[in-house]
Amino acid sequence: NSFNSRKYKKPEEVTRSIDRKILLISFLTPDSASIALVEIGTVAWYSEREIIDILGLVTPEVSEFIARGELSAWTDVYQPDYMLVHEPLWELEVGLHALMEKATVTDVTEFNFPGFKLKRVVE
Repeated sequence: NSFNSRKYKKPEEVTRSIDRKILLISFLTPDSASIALVEIGTVAWYSEREIIDILGLVTPEVSEFIARGELSAWTDVYQPDYMLVHEPLWELEVGLHALMEKATVTDVTEFNFPGFKLKRVVE
């Protein structure tokens, strides 16, 4: 058998590594909240929040904008309650930057996770 278990994390190790970020998002946001972000995987799966995938993988209209090179056009269609952004911002998060310029956005200071910021969209 060519499977080498030492190359892979055990499920409980993976779960432990994501627990804090996901638990914080779940605790700090209402059940009805929508969250815009780039890396949707574990946040979408474990937070049980509405996800706005700013790269369009699971948010179909966004993929049309991305295909046309309009990385911030989705902000005219979707208004998330929260944004999970990288610190510093990734190049692909230009749409989140555009949203931060046209809406009032505040940091959720209780979210203290290295490499990320959780931001609340106020208006």
